[in-house]
Amino acid sequence: MNVIRCEVVPKELHFRLIMIRLTYSIFRVCLLAAVWCLSLHAQNEDATSSPPAPSVTSTTEKVGRWLELSKFGFAARYMHVANSAPITTVTQVQQRFDLTGRFKFDARGKVTLNAWINSGRRFTAGWDETPAGPRRGNVNLYLKHLFLSVQPVKGVEVQYGGFDFLRGQHTEITTYNNDGYLTGQRLILRRPKELFFDEIAATYGYFGDLNLPNLNKRYHRLKQANYHQFLVSKTLGKRAAMSFDYTFVSGAETLRQALKINAKETRIVDAVRFENYQRVDVNRAYGFALLGEKAVTKKLSVTYGYTQIDRAYGNVNADKVFTGKHLYLLGSYALTPTLTFQLYHGHLLEKPSVMLPVRTRTEIVLRYNFLKTLQEHGWFK
Repeated sequence: MNVIRCEVVPKELHFRLIMIRLTYSIFRVCLLAAVWCLSLHAQNEDATSSPPAPSVTSTTEKVGRWLELSKFGFAARYMHVANSAPITTVTQVQQRFDLTGRFKFDARGKVTLNAWINSGRRFTAGWDETPAGPRRGNVNLYLKHLFLSVQPVKGVEVQYGGFDFLRGQHTEITTYNNDGYLTGQRLILRRPKELFFDEIAATYGYFGDLNLPNLNKRYHRLKQANYHQFLVSKTLGKRAAMSFDYTFVSGAETLRQALKINAKETRIVDAVRFENYQRVDVNRAYGFALLGEKAVTKKLSVTYGYTQIDRAYGNVNADKVFTGKHLYLLGSYALTPTLTFQLYHGHLLEKPSVMLPVRTRTEIVLRYNFLKTLQEHGWFK
């Protein structure tokens, strides 16, 4: 029925309907943010006008003793994607929810239980569809990460459970999607005085279940392993940082190197990042990304560059590009301390002999940082 509807409605009218629904979706996010802000502001005024209430401070301190949040936010976006045919594959308004935090078993946080709850039904998807578009709207929240972290001594950390990938100075373009997940065990050493490198990490786990984001259905993978990674990273003074890693996945071995250089003196970029990989067996290939990062003003920042990923990579990296040779442009503008507007556009620079999933991709995004609002009112600082 959805396909028939798309054919009957003229393209111009269909686009207008999408933009109207996008505006409505963004308006709902802004309205929600405003309601929360006004509510918290009213509570703060009541607390200020009334006699001091030590119990409020005591409550925030007690909560902070046990629970820490590192991310709590909502987002809405309009996305348009066309493949190399070229055929439009996605034209949809989507929504996103993120909640990342940890429970501290001790006051110093040496033993913690870390969790990430996120929307999205796949390894490369952290967004859900809304009714604004040809697809049916849906709301999915999954426990994607849950792991125990133990720091027996300073500079030594052991992790066990479902967690994220370690990327060093790499981005998701040449590694794995930021919405991805992994199960297993990890040892991290952060003792540069004794070991030279700022970070040395070894991961042993399972990579897969790309359409099964719910960790509650992946616990059995803790008994299996098809993924090994050894990573080292080093900061080179104030000027640069680098990382190197060796990754084994189901028989395929990949080497990765990345270098980030601070270059504010050029005035063109604040930093330049070069990241690359070499798959040394099983479909040998090479790929890289060259990105420039620039803070144009205090509120406006831009990331731009060129990416080149081989066709056998597996579409498990950044879905903004996946595979092929792309121009990459991402702009971010802080409307308020808690509300950010983002615009992304990517374009394929080659005429491939086979169909690639992304020829052009455009995203219009509005993000609301609810954690920042809570922190402004004394919570989770």
